[in-house]
Amino acid sequence: MVMSDEEILRMELLEHKFIIIKIVIGMIVGTIFGLLQLRGILYILIAIGILFVYIFLARELLPKLKEVNILKLILWDGTFSYIIAVLLLWVIVYNLINPLRPLP
Repeated sequence: MVMSDEEILRMELLEHKFIIIKIVIGMIVGTIFGLLQLRGILYILIAIGILFVYIFLARELLPKLKEVNILKLILWDGTFSYIIAVLLLWVIVYNLINPLRPLP
């Protein structure tokens, strides 16, 4: 199937929106984890689970995303930015709530 330039532009715009929303969700998840003062590897796995839920919901709600390779959506399009956003905001919010105190 040959796509026109306009269709290619629409697909790229859709992918860019998908990536931005993924990163914003990561920021929200990191902030919630920080506010709840959660710790441990289990919560990183929960954040990754939330990522997979978002990817599969986006593919179901936006049929055009089904044309994009699923591995590209999972492994390439903003996934590492999502993880960095989760961890960064988690650490910042957690440390703002629990400031370090000097040793006696």
